[in-house]
Amino acid sequence: MRDHERASAPGHQLYWQPCWPLLLVLGMACGRSVVEPEGSPPGAGAAPRGAVVARASRPEPEPEPLSPSALARITPQRLHAHVERLADDRLRGRPTPSPQLDEAADYVLEQMRAQGLRAPQLAPEHVQRFECGGPEHPGLASNVLALLPGRDPELAEQTVMVTAHYDHIGERAFGEDRIFNGANDDASGTAAMLAIAEALSVSPRPPRRSVLFVAFCGEERGLRGSYHYAEHPVRPLEQVVAHVNLEMLGRASPEDPSSGALVAWLPGMMRSELGEWLTAANPDGKVTFLDGFAIGAEEGAAFDRSDNYPLARQHVVAHTVAAGTIDALYHSPDDEADRLDYERMSVIVQAVARGVWRLAEHEGQPGWFDPPQ
Repeated sequence: MRDHERASAPGHQLYWQPCWPLLLVLGMACGRSVVEPEGSPPGAGAAPRGAVVARASRPEPEPEPLSPSALARITPQRLHAHVERLADDRLRGRPTPSPQLDEAADYVLEQMRAQGLRAPQLAPEHVQRFECGGPEHPGLASNVLALLPGRDPELAEQTVMVTAHYDHIGERAFGEDRIFNGANDDASGTAAMLAIAEALSVSPRPPRRSVLFVAFCGEERGLRGSYHYAEHPVRPLEQVVAHVNLEMLGRASPEDPSSGALVAWLPGMMRSELGEWLTAANPDGKVTFLDGFAIGAEEGAAFDRSDNYPLARQHVVAHTVAAGTIDALYHSPDDEADRLDYERMSVIVQAVARGVWRLAEHEGQPGWFDPPQ
C-alpha cells in the first residue's frame, strides 16, 4: 500500500464527493437513484456504469459456490511458500525498477503458467513492459497478467479482475537490517492472488465470466502499474464487472468477539455494493467484511492509496481487500515472512476466493453508490 501521502496520477487532482461519508451513518447513497427492473440482481445492467442503483425486489437465485476441492488448494503452507519466496532477502525489497523485481515477476509468471492460465490476447507474453518507476526512478518493469477464460459464451467477454502489487520499497542506507522485505505489503496480496488463481483453475468447471489476474509493478512509486493498466487495458474496462485488489492480508486482527469471525476490510466499502457481494458469498460467517473506517481512520481513508483507485476512476467497481491494521511493521524492515499468521490468512483468502467465484458466476454484478469522479 502506498505511504501516507495521497497517490494520484500526474496532472490529476483527487476528488472526494463530500456526501459519501454519510453513507456510514445513513446506509444510503447521495445523488440520483436509478431503479432496476423487478427481478434484476443488484447492479444488473439496467443502470449506466457508475450510476447509483436501488435494490432489486426479487434477487436472482444463488449460483453454486466454489467447490470444496478447489478451496482446499488455498492452504497456509502454499501461502507461506509464496510469501517466503517473494520476501526473501535475495530480492532486496523488490524496488521498481530493479533486477530483483524482474526476478519476482518471473516467479509470478511461472506460477501463473503452472496453473494453466492463458496470456491475454493483447499481452501475448503475459507482460506489459514499460517505464514503471517514474521520472525519478527510470527503467523498465512489468505488469504480469494471466487470464482464466469463462465458460459461458454470453458472459465470457465480461471480466472479474483480481490483482495485487508485487513491488516494495527496496533498502535503506543504514541499520543492521537494511532490507524492506514487504512480506505483508504486499507479498501477502500477491500470494493470495496466486492462491485464488490456483483454486479457480482447478475447479471442476471454470466460472461463467473470465477472470483476469494482474500483478502490478510500481504501486510504491505512485500506483504507476495500475494507472498504466487503466490507460492500456488488455480487456475492455466497460466489460469489467468488478476489480478485487488484495493488500496486506497476512496479519489479520483477532476474531470479532461478537461473532467469532475474522475481519477483512475494504476502504470505501460503503461507496459500492462489492462488500455485500463478498459477504453473500460467505454465509458460514467465518469472515466479516467491514468498511475500513470500522478499523481506524487511516484504514478508512485508504481508498485512493492502492491499485483499486485507477480502475475506480474509470468507473469500474474496484476496491482493495485488506486485513489487520496499518501497523508498526508497515514499511519497516521487520515486515518479514515469519511475522505473518498464515492460518488466519488462509481463512480470509478462501473467503475472498468464494467472493471472486460468485462475481464470476452470478448473472448480476455490483454497482456504485458513490463512484469517484
